[in-house]
Amino acid sequence: MNTNLMHPDDVADMMGDGYRNEHQRQHAASGIAFRASQDSNPDNDRIARLLAAGKHVAVRYTPAYCRSTDAYIGEVRSLFCYADTHEAVLSDIKYRFRDGLDANDDDRLEILPALPAPARAPVVEDDGIPF
Repeated sequence: MNTNLMHPDDVADMMGDGYRNEHQRQHAASGIAFRASQDSNPDNDRIARLLAAGKHVAVRYTPAYCRSTDAYIGEVRSLFCYADTHEAVLSDIKYRFRDGLDANDDDRLEILPALPAPARAPVVEDDGIPF
């Protein structure tokens, strides 16, 4: 087979690079580039420094989409707000969303450090069989 006259995508299709079509190939390439860009996200360092200083931090996660296929490839992590207490962060979030102007249906917020989960009730055994 003479591959000198073939387009590189056709060669990749024939050689079997694991993708069925150009859309899958572009989606994978976009995902790799996106993850590499998120490793150098300056907000990651700032969030880590604030947490190390004992602050409570609200982190916003915004979805990212492939430029070629518009498919979901990950989330962009950014600093939303921070305060000394968990309650102060909650009140700041409520204040910012009071009119719904900053709300995006696709975004999600996470407050770090997470509060400990409430204690679970003990499991009661019925006739020796736990449920």
